[in-house]
Amino acid sequence: MLRAYSALEADYQNLVDRNKMMFDVDAFFIFSTHLHEWMKRDMAKECMLTPEQLNELNRLFYTDPALVLGKDIANTQKHHTRTGGRMAFVAEVSVYFVGQRAEAQIQVVGEDAPKDALGLATQAVASWQAFIDDHKLQPT
Repeated sequence: MLRAYSALEADYQNLVDRNKMMFDVDAFFIFSTHLHEWMKRDMAKECMLTPEQLNELNRLFYTDPALVLGKDIANTQKHHTRTGGRMAFVAEVSVYFVGQRAEAQIQVVGEDAPKDALGLATQAVASWQAFIDDHKLQPT
């Protein structure tokens, strides 16, 4: 997930290809969603998470605004249409001074204001990092 975050940061600083940026946004949020699935399944199965930590993990994933919207982005990318959840996707890639600065905007169907993809990803990384630090989890 952090590699995908670094790729997205690099896209914002020096955009090479709009399609790559769209891919990097989707990849980040897919990896963020997979992090939850990995922790929920593998870490709990290996007794690396207590039942209380597992409850806190699920509470975080389903209530943290950045993680919830990230899950919606990942699921929209995976399914393309959704009947049971919000649809969210990269709606626009803007370039300021070609090769110098770019940004991607996330559009949530039914909402007016788009969200900055890197800002949302930064919030998601901070939420995951806080959970990992609070529970003294070590990456393997």
